[in-house]
Amino acid sequence: AMAAMCYLAVLAIGALLMTATAVDNWTSQIASEVTVQITAADGVDVDGDTAKVEQILRTTSGVADVIVVSPDTARKLLEPWLGRSGILDDLPIPRLINVSIDKSSPPDLELLRATLATQVPSATLDTHRRWQAELISMARSLTWLAIAVLSLIVAAAIVLVVYATRAAMEANREVIEVLYLAGARDSFISRAVLWRFCLTGLKAGLIG
Repeated sequence: AMAAMCYLAVLAIGALLMTATAVDNWTSQIASEVTVQITAADGVDVDGDTAKVEQILRTTSGVADVIVVSPDTARKLLEPWLGRSGILDDLPIPRLINVSIDKSSPPDLELLRATLATQVPSATLDTHRRWQAELISMARSLTWLAIAVLSLIVAAAIVLVVYATRAAMEANREVIEVLYLAGARDSFISRAVLWRFCLTGLKAGLIG
């Protein structure tokens, strides 16, 4: 039973560490990129506005790289939800520009957003902060869940040891009474029980 408890405890700790690592990677990637969307509305020269936005981004301090997503790639991003039907050809799919940020010297995103709104009204800047907040919230919930599971496992292991110790001492009541008659003290008997269960628990922990 103790080996099973240790196995479950390791699973809980592993899940906690994996979640923390994954969320750190995701948030780091999200924080290092922003997206500019050019809405394909009536009267909007999408290609012209895309070229203007690209020029603004490339001349903005703190922008490491600018990648204009092709219309075909944008359609492929929507295929998992809308399928490969002809509806994608009729939709005014916006143009997307992926912007990589220099982490050592990031740009002023609020100033960049204002510049885009003034010079290219059809362009909007998405900093992915909402997704980052949702990821952090999810990670926090999973972390507390893993801690709760780990706490339950530890509590169950403690209760298991307590009851096993009491059962062992009750089974050896006559031996303990003989030890008392021979002059043994409580500390001597408790040390023997302690070492016995420590060694057993260590073996079970290694197996688990």
